[in-house]
Amino acid sequence: MANKTVTLSQNDLESLRQHLATLPPSRRAVTPWAARVEAQIAKTQKPPPKPRSAKGKGLEFQRCVAQQVAELIGCTYGSDDEAEVFSRPSGHKGVDIGRRGPARQRFPFAIECKAGRSFSFKDAMQQAVANAGKDELPLVVHRPHNSLQSYAVLRWEDFRSIALLSLQKKGLLKDDV
Repeated sequence: MANKTVTLSQNDLESLRQHLATLPPSRRAVTPWAARVEAQIAKTQKPPPKPRSAKGKGLEFQRCVAQQVAELIGCTYGSDDEAEVFSRPSGHKGVDIGRRGPARQRFPFAIECKAGRSFSFKDAMQQAVANAGKDELPLVVHRPHNSLQSYAVLRWEDFRSIALLSLQKKGLLKDDV
């Protein structure tokens, strides 16, 4: 019998794979083509590409932080000139997360993103301070290697000012502190 090639859509491949998975092991043993078909389907289903370099992983983290900032403050995220929050391209001077229009007023932080095994908090904070504008607070956002948890680092005096404003707004502090 001659080999024939059949082209199937991703939906058809998924349906066929699910059907083959329902076959009992005894039925699979007498159906040798089932294993070959499953192997062929597995070859066609590739996981989404992952960044290969440290720089690529850092940029992916930076975009993730930018999206979360946009969601947090109710602004648009994107890479076009209309986006209010955006991730800056690698190699450009300045903050890692750019803000335009209302985003600058709603989120007064100059963010430096760091993802990976090791980095110097001191150097990262110095970079954030150098990139911060007149009315911006430097903020370092770090995600350690192989971690799903991210951390935000502020200078103590900036954290103290934010905490005092919050407590005063809630009426929990006297005005003379």
